[in-house]
Amino acid sequence: MHKYLFVAYRDWAIKSHGQIGLHLPLVSTTQALNQYIKSNNQLKYIFFVGWSEIIDIDILDKYYCLCIHPSNLPFYRGGSPIQNQIIDGIEESRVTLFKMDEKIDSGPIIDQRFLSLNGNLDEIFNRISTLSSDLIWSFIDKIENSVEILLKLQDHQSATFFKRRKPSESQITLDELKNLTALQLYNKIRCLDDPYPNAYIQCSDGKKLYIKKATLE
Repeated sequence: MHKYLFVAYRDWAIKSHGQIGLHLPLVSTTQALNQYIKSNNQLKYIFFVGWSEIIDIDILDKYYCLCIHPSNLPFYRGGSPIQNQIIDGIEESRVTLFKMDEKIDSGPIIDQRFLSLNGNLDEIFNRISTLSSDLIWSFIDKIENSVEILLKLQDHQSATFFKRRKPSESQITLDELKNLTALQLYNKIRCLDDPYPNAYIQCSDGKKLYIKKATLE
């Protein structure tokens, strides 16, 4: 299995690595990635799972680089895909495995799995972990059995792109309290559960009142 490498640092992504059932090498930093590349001349395929750093073009050119992205690409490219989808009221999405190119989340799609965005973040991340391991295992199984990998080009004109959310965007403003529905506020609170910057209200004394959990009835 030394021709494959798993690159991840997020908890859900590392959990996915353990669920694959194959002894894939794992690195969690760019430095470790570069060191592994220098020391292994058998490497052919690199899986970037929940990875947010830009990959050097030399790596993209030399290896077959794949990425797991938790959205129905070409929609919700970029940062904070789970949070942005939930805040927008998306309930049904996909986990996508795609071949990376020099742009962000724009490479051809290899495979997708249905993803429910209902429930709390722990439940959603557990689903993403399982679906990611399924996608990667399926890809490796095809490679090992000489099955052709079909690539589906993304519709770039339909693509939507979002930046990573900032901690300041976790604030629930007075305007939102007046104008958002209970469901919209609930979605904002639940998608900002730990380990993300929790939703908060800025109080008159300058302190922040954090809201970690909410129930919708």
